[in-house]
Amino acid sequence: MFARDALSTAVETACDPDPAVDTISTIEAGNNHTYRVTLADGTDLFLKVGTRFPDAFPAEPATMRRVRAETDLPVPRVHGTGTDPLEYPYAVYEYVPDCEAEWAGDLSHEAAERLCREAGRHLCELHQITFPQFGRIGLDTDASADDTLVADAPDADALTVVDPTPFDDLLRQSLDRQVTELADSPFDTRRDSLEAFGTDLIDRSDFADVTPALVHGDYRLGNLCVDPSAEQITAAVLDWELPTALDPLWDAVMAQSLLTAGHRLDPDSRQTLRRAFWEAYGTSTADTPRRRCYELLARIRLARHLDTECRGLSEAARRARITDHHEAFDALLVDR
Repeated sequence: MFARDALSTAVETACDPDPAVDTISTIEAGNNHTYRVTLADGTDLFLKVGTRFPDAFPAEPATMRRVRAETDLPVPRVHGTGTDPLEYPYAVYEYVPDCEAEWAGDLSHEAAERLCREAGRHLCELHQITFPQFGRIGLDTDASADDTLVADAPDADALTVVDPTPFDDLLRQSLDRQVTELADSPFDTRRDSLEAFGTDLIDRSDFADVTPALVHGDYRLGNLCVDPSAEQITAAVLDWELPTALDPLWDAVMAQSLLTAGHRLDPDSRQTLRRAFWEAYGTSTADTPRRRCYELLARIRLARHLDTECRGLSEAARRARITDHHEAFDALLVDR
C-alpha cells in the first residue's frame, strides 16, 4: 500500500535526529500496516501505520508515552509520530524482538509462572492510571475545520475519555456481540442460556464504587514480547491501539483467562498460574456477581476463538477443547 520511499521519509520525518534508513520489511501481523525498519547503524525500529482506525490511532502513542512515564511496564519507546507523507497517522517505536510463543503452554512451567506474576504486577500498576468516566480514551484536542489529522501526537496529558458510556451498557454490548458470534459454532445451543445468565449477572453487579481505570483489554502472549531466558520474561507489552477506561477487575479477569485457560495446559498448571497472577495483582473480589460476569465474558471470548486456538491441531484435540469449554460453561452456570 505504501511505497518504500514514502515509508523511509516517514521514519526520517518522525525521528530526531534524522536516521539513515537501510532496509524496510513488512511484518505480517495485526490489522494495521506494520514494518521493521533497519537503520544504517544496525538499529531496528518498528513503524506502525494506523490504517484500521485512523482517527483513533494518535491515542496509541500518547497512551504508551503516559504508561512509560507513570509505570514500570515495559512499553516500547515512542521515537516519533506523524502523518506526512503517508496521509495516515503513524508512529515509530522501539523494536523489541520476541520468542513468538502463542500460549503459556508453549513456555516452560517456570517461565509461564513468571510471566503470570509479571502480568499481575503490570496490570496492578497500569490500573493506577484512572479517569473520571468509563469509555473510549482519545486526545483532548480541537478538531480542525477540515478534520485534517494532527501530524504529531499531543502530550500524554491530553488523554481523556472522549466517548463516555455507562459501564453496564458497555458490558451489555459486549455480551450481545460475543454471544451472537457463537452462532453456528459448537456452542450455538448455549447462546440463550449464556445471554440470560450474563444479563442477570450485570443486573446484580454493583459498579457504584468502581473507579474507571486505563485497561489494556487484550493482555495475552500475542501482544507481548517475551524472553524466557531474561530475569524479566516480559520484554514488551504491545497493542495500545484502542485505550479505554473500564473496571480494572474486568481487565485482570480477562488477562488471567487469556494467559492461564489455554488448551495446552493441564488443570494443575492452570491452577498454579492463576494463583501466581492473583498473588501478584492483589484483590480479586471472588464470588461476586461482578467477578462471575467477567469470568463468563472471558470464557465466551475463548470459545468464540475456537478455530484460531485449534488451527493445525488434530480433530481429537479440537474435540477435547470443545469439551473443555462446555465444562467451564457448566461450572459457571451451576448455581445460576
